[in-house]
Amino acid sequence: MSQAEAAPASRCRSSSQDLTTVGTYAEMLSRIAEPALLGLTLLATRGRVKR
Repeated sequence: MSQAEAAPASRCRSSSQDLTTVGTYAEMLSRIAEPALLGLTLLATRGRVKR
């Protein structure tokens, strides 16, 4: 992956940098929500194309 491409937030942050409690929970929530939203988007798109 080149530097110009977008990277997840965890890659932008240095490994020695700690997150706040809220940041930790936000990162955990995004790790769960992002794949779920992507899956729902694919299902919705598939439903529209099949019609």
